[in-house]
This record gives sequence, C-alpha cells and structure tokens, in this order.
Amino acid sequence: MCGIVGYLGTKEAYPILVNGLKRLEYRGYDSAGIALLNEETLNIYKQKGKVAELEALCEKQDKTGHIGIGHTRWATHGEANQVNAHPHTTEYGNLAMVHNGIIENYSTLKTELRMRGHHFQSETDSEVLIHLIEEIQKKGDFSLEDAVRLALKKVVGAYAIVVMSKNDPEKLVAAKKSSPLALGLKKGEFFIGSDVTPFLNHTNKVIYMKDHEIATVRTNGDLTIRTIENEPIHPFIEELSLNLDTLEKGEFDHYMLKEIYEQPDALTNCLRGEYWLEELAGIPVEVEYASEFRYREPIIRPNDVVIAISQSGETADTLAAIELAKSKGAFVFGVCNVVGSAIAREANAGMYTHAGPEIGVASTKAFTTQLLCLYMLAVELGRLNNRISNTQYWDHLSELVLLEQKIEETLELNEEIASLSEYFMGSTNFMYLGRGYNFPVALEGALKLKEISYIHAEGYPAAEMKHGPIALVDEQMPCLVLANTDKGYDKVISNMQEIKARKGYVVAVAFKGDHKVKEIADKVIYIPRTNEQLSAVVATIPLQLLAYHIATLK
Repeated sequence: MCGIVGYLGTKEAYPILVNGLKRLEYRGYDSAGIALLNEETLNIYKQKGKVAELEALCEKQDKTGHIGIGHTRWATHGEANQVNAHPHTTEYGNLAMVHNGIIENYSTLKTELRMRGHHFQSETDSEVLIHLIEEIQKKGDFSLEDAVRLALKKVVGAYAIVVMSKNDPEKLVAAKKSSPLALGLKKGEFFIGSDVTPFLNHTNKVIYMKDHEIATVRTNGDLTIRTIENEPIHPFIEELSLNLDTLEKGEFDHYMLKEIYEQPDALTNCLRGEYWLEELAGIPVEVEYASEFRYREPIIRPNDVVIAISQSGETADTLAAIELAKSKGAFVFGVCNVVGSAIAREANAGMYTHAGPEIGVASTKAFTTQLLCLYMLAVELGRLNNRISNTQYWDHLSELVLLEQKIEETLELNEEIASLSEYFMGSTNFMYLGRGYNFPVALEGALKLKEISYIHAEGYPAAEMKHGPIALVDEQMPCLVLANTDKGYDKVISNMQEIKARKGYVVAVAFKGDHKVKEIADKVIYIPRTNEQLSAVVATIPLQLLAYHIATLK
C-alpha cells in the first residue's frame, strides 16, 4: 500500500517529507522518492529500497526548497526499481507527481499520448497521468489545477495524487478518488498525506478529502477545493484529539506488538459477526468480501441492512460496496476506526471502534474491536427481538466488562509464546483448525502468519479436516487447534487425535484447567475461560503473538 506526503510552507521541505515517509513505512513499500521545488528548480531523487537508502542518496544533493512531495511505492504496474519509483515527471521535467491507486485505462491513454509524441521512461500507469496533464497544458492556456481536473475526467480508476510544477512554483494540487488523502492545515503551512500520520506532529487540523475533489494550496496561504466539475467546496476542518505518542512505538520493538498490547485499552473504548447476529439476534446473515460483492448482482431488498467494516474507513472496495447497497435501497451501518472517514460519512448509521491509530500492516486491535462492536450489536438486537432474556442480556454485558482483564491475562503469555515460536523456525506450512465461533479465529490466525512472516498457512473448519486437509498432515506441519469450546468439544479432541495419528505436531488453545487437551497436544496455550462467544476474541490474542514472534525470528 503506497504512501504520499506533501509540504508547502515556510520551512525547508526535505526533513518534513523524509520524516513523513518514515511514518508511512508501516504501509509496506519497495521504493521511495521525493521532489523538491526551489523557485524554478525541480529536483527529483528516488531509490529502490528503504527510506534510509533514499536519505543516503540525497546526502550530497541539493535539498533546498519550501515545496515538495514524497512517495513510498509498492510495485503494481512495473517491477520495483528506481525508474518506476515516484515521483514521476515529464519529458521536459516541468511537472512532478506522486500517485496512489490504479489507472485502469492507462494503456489506451498511453497509446494516444505516444501518437502525440510523448516518450515514457517507466512501466507505470502513474507516469501516463502526469504526461496527460502536460499534454492538456500544452494544448491550452490552463492553470495547473485546471489541467489536473481535465486530465482526471479522462481517467478510469482510483487515484490520490499530488502534482507540482516548476512553471507554477507557488502551489501544490491534490486530488482523490477511491484512495485516501488528507490535508493538514497550519498558519502559513500545508501538509498532505495518505493519512494523518506524516503530519500529526505538525498540526491537528485536518481536512479529509472526498472523492472527485481537487485541492489547491498556495504559498500565500490560500486553499481552494473544487469538484471535478469545477464546483466550489466549503470543506469541514476537523481538530483531531490524537497525540503523537499514539503513533510512536514507545518501549515496543514493533508497532504490531504495541498494538497487540493495546487491545485491553481498545476494548475499554469499544465495549463473530455472522454467528453472533444469527444466534443472539435471530437475524439471518450473509458474509461477503467487499471486493467480490461489488462485481456481482447481490439480492438486496429495501429493508435489508448492510454492515460495512473497515479499519481505515477508506477501503475502496468497501466504499464501492456501500454505493451499490445504497443504490438498491439498503440501510448501511458502518463499523470503522477513523473518525470522519469516508465510510463514516457514507453510512446511514454506525459505530466507531475507537481503537486508536493502527500503524502495523497486520490488523490486530482494530480486528478485535470490530468483533466487539458486532457482539454488542448482536446482543442489543437479541434483546430487542426477545431472542434473549433480560438475565441473558446482563450476563453478556457482564462478560464484556470482564473481557479487558482476561485479555490482559492472556498477554502475560507473551514470553511463553516467544519461546514456542523458536520451535517453528524451519516450518514452511501451518494449519489452523476451529469449530463454530473458532473457525473465524482459525482464519485470522492463518492470515496473520501469512501477512507478516510470509509463511504459507491455511485455516479450515475442524469438521472439514477429514475432507482433504488431513492429507497434508505430517511431522513437518504444525497444526494449531482451537479447543477453547464447549460445543463440539469432543469432536475437537477427536480432530487432535487424528492429527497425532499422522505424526502431526499439535498446538492447542484451551481453557485453563483443561487437562484432557494436555494429554493429546504437544503444546497447550491456556487462556482464561469466558463465555462461548467471547472466548473466540481471547483466543485471537495468542495467535497474533505467535505470528509476530515467528516473523521477528525470520
């Protein structure tokens, strides 16, 4: 996931841009670059690798300038190399641009531009867009912002862009569609970022740009925002309550570990979707990938509710799914972490998870708080539908109150799990098994391991183990079995026995005091007992820790 930074003001731009890029490293990237404008001199520096390697490249270069843009790239169109890194420029070096997103019709545009004499240096779709802007300026006496607007009207796809011109050295132009972009405001200064993390140490006044908006910031302090149809916009300026400490690692080695440990606090602020809503509320539920939902014809009726879940509140596929659901008359309920985000604005109603910023690539506390939001929703609907009694309702709320303490107890397993992770240094495949509420936990555990350690892992319903997955089991494949269950407990025990019969290595997650599991499993991770529904939340924590420690050892 690429990252964008931009600065226009009275200070030297270079240190602000580089520090901003470092704050965006959590998004993952393979190259980085910056462009600096000093009066009418445009200097572009880019490098494959980390921001530190970009800094080394810039060490003896001219880094002066009060206007600049920067980018961290994750290769999509074109391999990871210096040429394909951003910022991109034009043949004559008059313009520079950074871009997040995908230009779907870039091939057609590229062919047309080649016919008009344009030559391209990179393999990227992004370079096509900056050439298109240049072509429009060549054909008419257009300002930079008008050229950007007219170019974007020809674009099919998603974008967040920031453009600068040495022929117009007193402005930056930013625009977005289906990719997040935020503006930071301070007297005499403007900041731009894919999110607020690059500039939160400079200002807490933020404008979250909306789709089809084009912002122009100028050295005289002027800010104008217009739609792609050239209609003026009066933006809402938010004052964020976040402080810089929430974005720092503090005493932790990595953001992911910090965010795992923040989950008890996150739960205090927030106090398995499909299963809970169906069992507790008695409402039929279908779970969909937003990326698939938007490309088919789902059957949605006017009385249906669509729950859209996103950490950032800016996920392009989820936003597209919301648009489709609303067009069919559905009521959209949003669950997201970022106040004022696009999903929060587009939903008819919703809940904030209030988990705080999640910097690590792999979602941890955001995932957990999303679960708790869905749990509270299910419990409340269950009470309103007379599906659960008042006594059961208060029992569920009591378990929620105790959950923070139980997760803190589970976090005390960190050292034990760190030692366990050393045993798996040579493992290349993992299997995760769970029944009922624990099946989504198995999927989450496998996903976390894949995301951050790049080790193949799969999650399966334990009931399906005989139908294929068991054929993969041998002494080389660790199997993580979620035995923290009352329903189907004997069947989970049977699953573990079948794995041991094939010489598999079993790591079980079980409730404290469960001696039966200990007799079968090679290793047991004991967690505090809670009710059947919330035990799945507690069981997620050791799987997150295991993935983290395996990744750090690699």
